[in-house]
Amino acid sequence: MLEVDDKERLVHGSRYSGPQIEVSDTVYQHEPVWGDYLREQGYIPESGRKTYLKTVGRDDPKYYLKHDGDSCIRAGDEGLFTDAEFDRVVGVLFVDETDTAHFLPNFYSDTMNFYPLYREITANMDTNQLSGLI
Repeated sequence: MLEVDDKERLVHGSRYSGPQIEVSDTVYQHEPVWGDYLREQGYIPESGRKTYLKTVGRDDPKYYLKHDGDSCIRAGDEGLFTDAEFDRVVGVLFVDETDTAHFLPNFYSDTMNFYPLYREITANMDTNQLSGLI
């Protein structure tokens, strides 16, 4: 069974952090619509097109997350959703061993605007109880 992080790497791509790593054009072109999601996931840097390295103090909540700066998906490390065969796939919805639902949207699609559907799905996942539905 794959963990959530493994599934994210598979369908979205691998994140890298460190100074001056440039985000993939394939990922960054979706920033106008998906920007908040992409920054939240660490797929594009908070600082723009390139990552920066910052000092994280012990009192910073991010210290325990081992976050040493921006992260991004760089060129060549994009996930399966970049393939044209997945262009009409909304995303992947799965429930893990703890009955927690996860939805990994296909932000790469140039054919479909899945963002409104993503917002609807995630809003309902946060408010509805999934036990007994599966």
